[in-house]
Amino acid sequence: MDYWSTRMARVQAPTLREFAKKIPADKFAASNLIFFDVETTGLNSEEDEMYQIVAFSSEQNYFNQYIMPRMALGVDEKISFFGGLVSVQNETMEREGQGHVQTLTPEDALENFVKFCESFSTDVILVAHSAQFDMGFLWNALVENSLVKRFGEKCIGFIDTLPAAQKLHPRRSVNPKGPQNHKLATLISHFVGSTNAIDLHDALVDSRHLKSVFERMGRRDQFLDFSFQLEGYFAWQKAKINLPGLQFLQERRVVMKRQLNSLAGKFDVDSLRALARQGRETFVENVGCTGLSSQVIEKIYQKFSSFSSPE
Repeated sequence: MDYWSTRMARVQAPTLREFAKKIPADKFAASNLIFFDVETTGLNSEEDEMYQIVAFSSEQNYFNQYIMPRMALGVDEKISFFGGLVSVQNETMEREGQGHVQTLTPEDALENFVKFCESFSTDVILVAHSAQFDMGFLWNALVENSLVKRFGEKCIGFIDTLPAAQKLHPRRSVNPKGPQNHKLATLISHFVGSTNAIDLHDALVDSRHLKSVFERMGRRDQFLDFSFQLEGYFAWQKAKINLPGLQFLQERRVVMKRQLNSLAGKFDVDSLRALARQGRETFVENVGCTGLSSQVIEKIYQKFSSFSSPE
């Protein structure tokens, strides 16, 4: 096996950090922090749905909305989530300890969520625990409701408090004064005090407690290393979809992995074909947004202009 074949055999899916760099320090310091959480019908962001979305800034300024999942529409039998804490029947949602809760459609809930973020005079940064889980559901909802661009104009990124807690406060097996583990419930107990277990699947309660945990874990600037620019996160999500179709460019030695990632974060095969059909000038002008060199863009153009299918 030659050198290139060995490299190809070891190609792995891109990591988030390859695309999403840290938020610039000046913007990080100047932005408003919003503590963010969602509750979902399951763990798979591609198949399951959000039924609650919360953005918490302060006791006087927060967003809390329950969402009627599409899976429950037109279904007569009772559907329960999280062992019965939340249930839906005949398009009515009930929560244990609260009774009936008002819901909105996913479209209206996301519109209101974006409006809440837009209500701040500064840019905003979301703060979430195990943020990639929550952001995966938010990303899909933003795409479905054509709100990606608008949300990205206000929110510049997010902070993940899970790796922050792991780094700043190692677990008790390493640090005698550390938490037992880094689950949110454990951190709440460690930094804030015990809380009613039933509340820990309420996104509003979780977000409120997360703000308290965040403030006790360290100074704000200590969380900079655990921030991710939203533009890079969006590119990462697009690249995961686009990479399989563009992989032939790396296999044929047109681009290296880093260059392929940059391309896949902006374009898919069909869009590049369409640009190539419009000619070199249009292709170069548009693909230039990837930051690739003119020589590399020229090689990509030659591939897409020389045949109708890359296969």
